[in-house]
Amino acid sequence: MAPACACRGQVVHFDCLVQVALAKDEAEVEAGHHGSLAFIKCATCHQEFTGAAGVELLRIKVARTTASLGAGHAIALDFTAMLGQRLNVQGQLAEAEQRLRQAWAGQLRLSGGRDTPQTLEAAGLLATVLEVNGNLPGAESMQRNTLKGKEKVYGLSLIHI
Repeated sequence: MAPACACRGQVVHFDCLVQVALAKDEAEVEAGHHGSLAFIKCATCHQEFTGAAGVELLRIKVARTTASLGAGHAIALDFTAMLGQRLNVQGQLAEAEQRLRQAWAGQLRLSGGRDTPQTLEAAGLLATVLEVNGNLPGAESMQRNTLKGKEKVYGLSLIHI
């Protein structure tokens, strides 16, 4: 048992968190809403789950969404990217990189290879993990390409200092 959210003094069994999330998620999926946050946020305090429990709950959500919609669906890719971010925060860098590469590649497939807000977000997250992993040339290349894409998509003009 460990705290998984901002609820003060609340410590719950992980299996209990999973059962509550499954029930809420199932109800939302039956209503046609696959973007349910039941595995992401506490139903009581509405804060995101943190730590190892947050990662494991998100793994379950990714598996459920991938099973029901397919690994290449935009919603499944969004949850996969979110898992990659959480893994990065937890220091699980190898899996974080793998998940973020999967999300980025999937977003590129969906966009037909074009820069979109989704592909750029995934690329930026991946670049951060590459940097933390010590792959500085890969991170720099990805950041430069992401920056060029953002200039194109958002029309940003950059000020060089």
